[in-house]
Amino acid sequence: MLPKLERFPECVDGWIELGSTLLTLDQWAAADAAFDVVLRSTPSRSAASGKAEALIRLDQPQAAVGVIENHVADWSRDAAIAHRLGRARYASGDLAGAEEALAISTTLSPTSAEAWFRLGLTRQDRHDWQGAITAYDAACAARPSMFEAALNLGICQQEVGELDAAMSSYATAVDLEPSCFNRVAQALTSASTGRLWLDPGALRRELAALA
Repeated sequence: MLPKLERFPECVDGWIELGSTLLTLDQWAAADAAFDVVLRSTPSRSAASGKAEALIRLDQPQAAVGVIENHVADWSRDAAIAHRLGRARYASGDLAGAEEALAISTTLSPTSAEAWFRLGLTRQDRHDWQGAITAYDAACAARPSMFEAALNLGICQQEVGELDAAMSSYATAVDLEPSCFNRVAQALTSASTGRLWLDPGALRRELAALA
């Protein structure tokens, strides 16, 4: 596509298709350049969203925030772009801004497990344990196979003293992904409310019984 497109920089749809293909191929810098061709001459929410994704992947989250905020005035009406903005804000350290964008994304797309999970991460980092529990619960409901949501749900439940609920969430996480057992064992002993197993096998058996 590239040799042909280089002769027709005004072919917006072609450049967007090229950029999207490059994103799929994990060629972030090339995708960024392709979307830039569009944005230099034409307002395009698709190109802005794609460029933001490329910049997030290139570890330039603050630049990604600027692209969306400058080129997509109505981002709060688009679940996917709000989600992308939330990710970029989170990566740049703006937790309050990330929560705002991700909450909007989950409102617009309440079955998006990924958006709920990232909202949970943001609230967890802000020590809003109950808010994080609500978000992780929604992520688990939207995608029951998401062990990361079950694991983090257990951590937050443990933080608020709901140890029985935490054990159930940990059991689900380990059942879905056995390799996270060590993270569960560490979480159970590191929080202010927890339990200590001298025999890891006993913990494994208890979790298996709860799963």
